[in-house]
Amino acid sequence: MSAFSEFFKKAHDALNGIRGVNSFFLGRDGDVVYSKNNVCVHETDAKAGEDEAHCPGYLTVHCQCNESMGLTLILQWLPNLTLHKNPQSIRSVSPRGKQNRDENVQTPPQKLAEEVKIAVGSDEESSVSLDIQVEECGTAVPVKQVKRPTTLVPYSTQEDHSFNDALGVPSINVIPHTPIKHEKDGLQRKMRSMRVFYSNPECTSGQLVIATLDSHYKILHFHHGGLDKLAYIFEQWSSIKARSVQEGSPSAIADKQLIICQPAVTKVEKDPEEGLFEKISLNTWRNYENKSGVIVDSGTVRKHIFFASMDVEMREKVWPFLLRVYPWESSADQRENIKNDLFLEYQNIRKKRYRVIENAPSRWISIENSIIKDVVRTDRKNPYFAGDNNPNSEIMKNILINYAVMNPEINYIQGMSDLLAPLLSTLKDEVDAYFCFKNFMQQTVFSSNPQGNENLMETNLTYLRNMLKMMEPDFYAHLEKQKPDAMQMMFVHRWILLCFKREFPENHALHIWECCWAHYRTNYFHLFVCVAIVSIYGKDVITQELPHDEILLFFASLANHMDAILVLQKARGLLFEFTRMEKIPCVLEGLCSPELEQWNSHKSFRNFYCNQSHADKEACPYQ
Repeated sequence: MSAFSEFFKKAHDALNGIRGVNSFFLGRDGDVVYSKNNVCVHETDAKAGEDEAHCPGYLTVHCQCNESMGLTLILQWLPNLTLHKNPQSIRSVSPRGKQNRDENVQTPPQKLAEEVKIAVGSDEESSVSLDIQVEECGTAVPVKQVKRPTTLVPYSTQEDHSFNDALGVPSINVIPHTPIKHEKDGLQRKMRSMRVFYSNPECTSGQLVIATLDSHYKILHFHHGGLDKLAYIFEQWSSIKARSVQEGSPSAIADKQLIICQPAVTKVEKDPEEGLFEKISLNTWRNYENKSGVIVDSGTVRKHIFFASMDVEMREKVWPFLLRVYPWESSADQRENIKNDLFLEYQNIRKKRYRVIENAPSRWISIENSIIKDVVRTDRKNPYFAGDNNPNSEIMKNILINYAVMNPEINYIQGMSDLLAPLLSTLKDEVDAYFCFKNFMQQTVFSSNPQGNENLMETNLTYLRNMLKMMEPDFYAHLEKQKPDAMQMMFVHRWILLCFKREFPENHALHIWECCWAHYRTNYFHLFVCVAIVSIYGKDVITQELPHDEILLFFASLANHMDAILVLQKARGLLFEFTRMEKIPCVLEGLCSPELEQWNSHKSFRNFYCNQSHADKEACPYQ
């Protein structure tokens, strides 16, 4: 190309940039503006239960410009496995390589893979077609798409663990959007939303989520940084799109196609005591222990745990106190006696188990099979339970059967193994794990209510609805518009049932458990955690006006991608705010019932009022 032709092309690009058709400030036609290796796509491995398989790959973004469509960003992703087998396949993520391939390879139209296209044009409708192109054996094929489920079925009924046709509530990795109309040709679709979620304080790692009209989703995971640089490119692209919108066309801001989410909790939202306590370490623990081994100030110890958690190696020592196996006021000698008594009691439980099973073998064979089915899938990534014929898995099975025998009104319920596994792997003792698990169950919705006539899940949901109405009125109003389905709040059921174990990495989930076990100011701290999640991450639900089923998908897609530190800071702040309220709805009267008067002595007198939210027809004493 002559120098004059090159100069003329640059001038033409600059003119198009001014008109909004293109922007040489972002990149010229064919320019690669971003590349990053080890960008992951996650897929659920059916053979491994619910574990996600990480598929790292090479991501590039290059510009494609023409006068009709304007500036288009082409995202292309190639698995590292393919690159290792065939290094020349890198051409599939190179614009020039793609052009050469298209010229030399005849591919049937029905097998052509679409590319991720984020188009910015001067016309009214921006065109977006979505897929991520890879190359296998020289042929371009799309990465498996995650399609929005059409039905909701219980997880236990899905034998193949497939999520293409039905939603398995315990594990799903999609994010919803609000659909809009198809293009007439049926081939191109307008992107409803693109989200950048940061998952670390430095705002370098996280997820890029792209959604199209027909409920196809792509979630790219940036575990090793680089997301901030890609977000900057997208911000440039969004700015170009905004300049290219003609008068009377849909606003780029109203579309909210690009939203960069960086959750934060301000200082005024936190409990004033946030940051004043240190983690419970061995030295800290010994400072509160007298010569006889008695914890002399259990209230302050529990505040340490509530605000700062504890060192991992301290959990084996502290958890039996939090779960009330050992009284805080007990001495070391008394605890040794309690441990011996519990050992003898557990031997009697094992003997009773054998007698009960002999009297009804068929019933208990069915229960044992259900337990075994769950145990072999529980925490397989934890080295303590890894491998076939692991004796620790056998211990977990025995504990669950013994619990079912001793608590026939509860029996075994799916999900109990998820709660037992961290206890057993931490305590590493069958007897200790059993009695800690037994007391843990009394604090969950798996346990029967002491009155025996109330549904514990419904009690939790009633509290939560009224908390949302008071603390997050906009979100509550959105749910109320879709009642009765949305008011069932299916999106929180897994949070409450499994105590957030599936929502956060295990160490962070256990920190939440410890905060709840501290029973600081309330026995329902887990509900304040639920409200905190909604407060920090739920604004997109309102913005996109998501229906109740897509709210479930939205929050399920955030699993293991939320910041537990921020959530806990917000939850503690909400609890502090609640305890300072002078007027409280009567239905929340039992929400805070502190066990230590020193945590309650400085509060002002509270007035309760009737907010007409009673489920029963009994007269309200505050009406």
